[in-house]
Parts: sequence; structure tokens; C-alpha cells
Amino acid sequence: MLPERNTPKAKRTRQAVLNAALALFQERGFEATTMRDIADRASLAVGATYYHFRTKDEIVLALYGATLDAAEAWVRELTRSTPDFAVRLRGAIDQALAQLAPCRPFLGHLAGHVFIPGSPLSPFSSESAAMRERAMAIMGSVVEGSTLKVAGEFRPHLQRLLWLYQMGITSYWISDRSPQQRNTQRLLSLTVALVTKLFAVTRVPILRQANGLILSALELGTGRLEQAA
Repeated sequence: MLPERNTPKAKRTRQAVLNAALALFQERGFEATTMRDIADRASLAVGATYYHFRTKDEIVLALYGATLDAAEAWVRELTRSTPDFAVRLRGAIDQALAQLAPCRPFLGHLAGHVFIPGSPLSPFSSESAAMRERAMAIMGSVVEGSTLKVAGEFRPHLQRLLWLYQMGITSYWISDRSPQQRNTQRLLSLTVALVTKLFAVTRVPILRQANGLILSALELGTGRLEQAA
């Protein structure tokens, strides 16, 4: 009989695998690390490692899930402390980048998976759907009860739009070679202000006729990415 995955011992084993994988991915890179390497680093039999994670892709998704756990708790406190949309958005993305920082050394090697059809590591894949929904829900928390001013037709799409914006910032951050990624911080300061103003503009009567076209284009583009993944 196989052991339960939710026992304290199983959870410790799973965490040992994640810790070993993260260390090896940082040292050797994702592609050069094997499941046997991870098992050896975690002082486990290979079979025990495969019991918890069938592939390295599953390990990466689990590592990302752990960052979401921390982000969800942090954003809950942030939204209680201020209704200011810009402060919430900046804080949520700053926190997400801080949580991803230990993975940054190897994230660049995974960036190409975004556009590989069928890759489980694509943020648009079916395998990452649960993570994607959680990340978008965090953006929903940022919006809910905030000072954001936006046309009503955009509200059902805000979670997805803000998640896509976050994805763009994260992609820039991964490749940012400035000291302490200061260029990312500058870009974030500028674009958070810009995003806030652009949403406000959607309420201007003379410009509102373009809202449907904008939303259609965004939905079409995102839908094609999801189909490709």
C-alpha cells in the first residue's frame, strides 16, 4: 500500500524534494538537473521522489504554488491596510517578485516554454490552470474595495488584465541585469501610474466607444495563447 501524501512524514518528504530541486536548479540550471540528482540531494530513493513528483515540470509548478501561498497571505494584509489601488497593485507585484527571487537564476531558461505548444510550464497551459486562477484571484483581491475607477464593462476582465500586466513585468524582471533589478522598479513605478490612469480613461464618454474593441482584442489574443499552450 502506498503511503498517504498528506501525512506529516509525506509533507516533509515533499518539502525536502522541493528544497533539493530549488538548490540544484539554482546551481546547475533546470535542463542540466535530473530527477536522480534531486533524489540524491534530498537523500531519497528515486522512487520516493517520483511518488511525489512525476516530472521536473511538476516540481516547478509546485515551487510556483508555494510562492502563491505566501502572496495570498501577504495581499490579504495589504488590502486590509489600504484601499488605494495603486499602492495595492504595486505592493502585490513587488511581493510576487520577492517570492520568485530564489527562482530567478533559472527562470530565464524556462521563459521560452511560454511559447512552446503543449508545454506544461507555459502560464497558459492546462497544467498551470489552477496556478493561473489563483494568481488572477490575487489581482481580484487587489481590485475589490479599492479606489480604482474603471468603466463597468472592464470589471469582469480586470483580474485577467492585471495578471497579464504582472506577467509582462515579471518577464522584464527576469531579464533585468541592472543592479538589484532597479530598472524593473523604475518600470513598475511608471506603469502602475499609467495603468491606473488608463483604467480611469475608460470612463470618459467620448472614448468609451473603443472599450469593446479593446476588450475583444485582449480576449482574442489571450485565447490564442491558451490554445497554443
